[in-house]
Formats: sequence, C-alpha cells, structure tokens
Amino acid sequence: RQRLSIPSFTLAWFGMVTDYALWRGNPAFLRGQMPAVRRALDAVTGQRDGDGLLKLPPGWHFVDWVRDDAWNTGSPPPRGETPGAFYQWWAVLTLREVARVEVWLGEPELAARWQRFADELAAAATRLFWREDAGLFSEEAAGQHFCEHTQALAVLAGAMLPANFGANLAGRSDLARAGLFFTHYLFEAYTKLGLTELLLKRLDPWRAMPGLGLFTVPETVEPTRSDALAWSSHPSYHTRASLLVIRPTMMGFARVRIAPQLGSLEWLAGELPHPQGPIKVAARPGKVEVSLPAGLEGELIWAGKTHALRAGKQQVAG
Repeated sequence: RQRLSIPSFTLAWFGMVTDYALWRGNPAFLRGQMPAVRRALDAVTGQRDGDGLLKLPPGWHFVDWVRDDAWNTGSPPPRGETPGAFYQWWAVLTLREVARVEVWLGEPELAARWQRFADELAAAATRLFWREDAGLFSEEAAGQHFCEHTQALAVLAGAMLPANFGANLAGRSDLARAGLFFTHYLFEAYTKLGLTELLLKRLDPWRAMPGLGLFTVPETVEPTRSDALAWSSHPSYHTRASLLVIRPTMMGFARVRIAPQLGSLEWLAGELPHPQGPIKVAARPGKVEVSLPAGLEGELIWAGKTHALRAGKQQVAG
C-alpha cells in the first residue's frame, strides 16, 4: 500500500471552499468547513525559511504535466525543500481569498491575520523572484526558469505588477506552458488582464478534440494517460465567466457584474446557473441582452459605460 501526499492539492481545496462562498454562499455550511481550513492553512504557512518564504512540505509537489525538462514528474523547479515562486504565489492567493471569507463570516481578526501573512509572503516573493529585465517572475532565485503558472497566480494573487505585464506575458513563447487543466488559472489571469484574444487562441486544443474522436476531455494533449478528466472541462465555465464575463461581486452571488469581452467573436450567448434561477446573456457588436432571475441585481459594463441591471429581461445598445 502506498501513501501519496500532494501538498498542492490542499491549496486547490482552499480554492474550492472560497469559490463556494463566492458563487453559492450557504454560511452555515461554510462555518462547518472553516475549522479544517484554518488548521490546514496554519500547517501550510507555518514553516518559513530565512528569506520569509514558505518551505515546501514533504510529498509529491505535483502541479501540472508540463513538457519541459526542468519539470520533474509534474513538479516545477527548484527541487527538494527549496522554496519556489509558484507555491509562494498560490499561497498568497489562498490567504487573501480565505481572508475575504473570514470577513463575510464575521471573523475580522482572523481575516487580518491571513492578510498579514499574505502581505509578508508577497513582499518576499517579489523581492526574490521578480526579474526586471524580463518583466516576469522567475521560478527560482537564480532566475533561470519561467513558467505561465507562476505568472497567472501572481496576477490572481494581486501582485504589484507593471502596466506592461500583460504584454510581457503575451510576448513570451518560451515560458513553460500550462497544460489543459491548469490553463483554468491562466484563463482567469487573461480575463483580469483583458487578454481576450490570447484566451480564444488557447482554446484550440479543445476545438480539436471532436476531430480526435473525444467525447470527454482528456488529462493532457496527446499522448495522455486519461481521456476523461473533469478538471479539463473548464472552457464551459470560461465561456460564461471570462468571455460573457458573468461574475459575482458579493459573497453568495448576491450581486452580479456582466462585462462581455467578445474579442474577434461575432456573437456569443450563454446561460449561467444562479441560486435564484438562470442568468442569460447574449452579446454581439452593438447590442447585449440580459435576463436576470427574480431578486438579483447588478451592473453591465458595455461600450465603456456602466448600466444598472435589474431582475427580468433588458437590452442595451451601443
């Protein structure tokens, strides 16, 4: 019998809990989850090195099946317990997301603690891994390896980035590339940076799947060990959340923000489930139509203007 520990999956679980809070709410259920979140987060953040970086816990530090010689069985450089930029920025993102949930659940003191840890870790990661000449974060202090994964997590974690960071990311073809399932985080970063065309281009592997005879999404592009991995199905989410840009602005999806980003698409329509009923959006150049369920309000960002949204059907031209 083999015991396999993958510490990065703990960070992914934190994200599942905080996503549930944002998209669905249910504070009673989440209060039951938070003791385990706090214990696990203390374990993740409890060991620091002399530079203030998190030490890597024992286990298989799997991240993604990256086809790069510097990555060892899915683990980014560097090796062993040496802290790398990837885990630092994922931890910063986690700490800040958990802090938001703590505030929502009425625990401002715990939120302040997690936020303080996040700020300390972000400062250390920026000091040690930012490379001014590249305008990106390296994966290790020597500055020899760069990957899309760390750049995406730094964006999502709220790193202090220069105005040309998106251009630097878009202009580098030599970064270790995110695989199918980890591209979810890259797409989230593209959305935050307004890189719609890059997102559309990176959908090409999914567009090719029907021609390969695939009826489910694989773990990786060929060669792959599995033709069915739910984590790789995120383009269904991003069609709604990153192209139609239907996203909650308050915990429990109490309010919605819609800001379609069509890029080169001629039109796009979709429906997103909400606890109170479906949200429907159809957009094309010059017009967007929105339908919100009863009891939900928000705002539409369209053609450079902000429009108030109410329950029911509405249309905005421009």
